[in-house]
Amino acid sequence: MRFEVRTTTDLKNATQTLCKHLEAHAVPNEKVFDCRLVVNELVGNVLRHSDGYATMNSVIANGCVEIYVRSTHAFFPPEKSVCSSPTAESGRGLFLVDSVSISRTVTPDGEIKVVIKY
Repeated sequence: MRFEVRTTTDLKNATQTLCKHLEAHAVPNEKVFDCRLVVNELVGNVLRHSDGYATMNSVIANGCVEIYVRSTHAFFPPEKSVCSSPTAESGRGLFLVDSVSISRTVTPDGEIKVVIKY
């Protein structure tokens, strides 16, 4: 499934459609939730922190969901994520993404790939 996300409404529609698609392919509910979290964190950051938009693709294969996010302005998150302090207002998104996935990689042109095993 491929989505172009330019607004928060696009993001909401994309996540709802993705979740229905995953459920239809018997992905367990807790993993559907994890996929929703990943998409909201990564694509939401594109919308909040750049003047561009995001494309998001997903693939179901071999007991995994692969989520690909690309921004019109390449973003290279740190290789290692660290959870911010409990009193911080932000800074936990990438840490959460990493804690629900088995891998997160970034291509040289800035596409982020997250793999969630179910």
